[in-house]
Amino acid sequence: MKKFTEIFRTAGIKSITVVDMEVPCCSKLPMLVRKAVSLSGKAIPLEEIVIGRKGAILQKREAGEPRTGSGMISKG
Repeated sequence: MKKFTEIFRTAGIKSITVVDMEVPCCSKLPMLVRKAVSLSGKAIPLEEIVIGRKGAILQKREAGEPRTGSGMISKG
């Protein structure tokens, strides 16, 4: 998380898109990135995209929106 925080603080990043799969092993990445953005003190827009096991986009959401359990795309 320290590396992400430093990158977000110093690199002038305009937005972040986190892509993870619906499987449990990937579920921590969005949380880690959200925390690093918060620790950086920057207001960087964050989008999260969840990909299914067969490659379909299951969900798109802006950071702060709840995850939906329907398997449907919630935005976009």
